[in-house]
Amino acid sequence: MVLSFFLLLFFVSLVGLNIGWVLANRFVFIFGVYYLCTYEDRLRFGIAKSEIKFPFVSALTFRYLCWYEDRLRFGIAKSETRFPFVSALTFRYLCIKCRAVSWYNCGNFLYDRDYLCKKIGSVSMSVSWNLWHGCHKISEGCRHCYVYRQDSRYDKDSSVVTRTAAFDLPLRRKRNGDFRVPSGEMVYTCFTSDFFLEEADEWRAEAWAIIRERCDLSFLIPTKRIDRFRVSLPSDWGDGYDHVAIACTVENQDRANYRLPLFRSLPIRHKLLFCAPLLGALDLSGYLDDDIEEVSVGGESGMDARVCDYDWVLDIRRQCIAADIPFSFHQTGARLRKGGRVYRIRREFQHSQARRAGINYKIDR
Repeated sequence: MVLSFFLLLFFVSLVGLNIGWVLANRFVFIFGVYYLCTYEDRLRFGIAKSEIKFPFVSALTFRYLCWYEDRLRFGIAKSETRFPFVSALTFRYLCIKCRAVSWYNCGNFLYDRDYLCKKIGSVSMSVSWNLWHGCHKISEGCRHCYVYRQDSRYDKDSSVVTRTAAFDLPLRRKRNGDFRVPSGEMVYTCFTSDFFLEEADEWRAEAWAIIRERCDLSFLIPTKRIDRFRVSLPSDWGDGYDHVAIACTVENQDRANYRLPLFRSLPIRHKLLFCAPLLGALDLSGYLDDDIEEVSVGGESGMDARVCDYDWVLDIRRQCIAADIPFSFHQTGARLRKGGRVYRIRREFQHSQARRAGINYKIDR
């Protein structure tokens, strides 16, 4: 009888410990995921310094992220290779750590660094370089700006333009003298502001000098202020730097009619056209020529997103095919109308659903 009592007490204790362990693990999971999300956001918007060593929360948290990759999105949509890709930032951290340790033990999984590199071979690695942060709204496409939405989480005024701690990111070096941003990377430039913003005029010459020095990188610069392109333009610009692509952004016919004639007249070697957020049907037939290297279309994200009609997307695609210009549908937006029905699409699926549409048009140039 006494033995049975102690056995019962023992099993109850085990159950209690097990429940406690599960709850503790769950707390670590949730806290870790929250920390990764907020840290990534702070990095993206220049709030945290980009050179801070990424705090790899725990192998347990990493396993959680691996299992729930379909529900989580850290900077990049779900990998086509099914590799549990947390984020470019985390992957870089893993690569750095794995230089000293050939194998990385994550719970019950062992990931070899070379294996990781091979598995994400189809996912292009890229760098976000936000030299300054903040902007002011100038057109309809700015109404539900994602930067304003993100900054509101931290009670930050997005209309105040500040130079970020990541200003000299492309020039930073490791202890061995190599650049932190390796040669061949695509650098997405000024995605939390506008490169040609008036408040950034005093910094732009220095920014161009950094871009000129890192001619081994490819820089993509989107802008809604193509009318200010010539302000602080380098004296040696000529017809453009070969490693710099400028993307003119339009959201409706009014902005297309204003910005695109200016865009066509400017000396830019690599011109891209972003129709995002797409707010209406666009007639681009008068603006699509051989100078435009690609047209990319995307809907609006966020809780208050306006509807993007799939017929508008297909019509732009038809115009691109007629002009023999590459076309890509990069994002559905939060609300996509198709076949008379409006679909609400969660943020983590907006890129993957656009890819699954299978309407991208590529040509060899």
